[in-house]
Amino acid sequence: MKDFIQSIGDKFLAIFVVLAYIGVLAAGINSMQGYNGGFWAGMGVIIGGFLSVSMFFYSIYVLIDIRDSLREIKDK
Repeated sequence: MKDFIQSIGDKFLAIFVVLAYIGVLAAGINSMQGYNGGFWAGMGVIIGGFLSVSMFFYSIYVLIDIRDSLREIKDK
């Protein structure tokens, strides 16, 4: 049961990653076409957003891995 819940959690997190990347891409394109932005502002949004999303979800994966390691240590 635990493996089933973890596999669903991994898929759920992966779906959020994809949705976040799509949101960043849409925001960057919207900024490129907006009145206050420009091409370089949109590129900044896209690049900065991709880096931010990547670092955020990487930190979540690291925290999950730390939790799993601590549980293994506790079980020993």
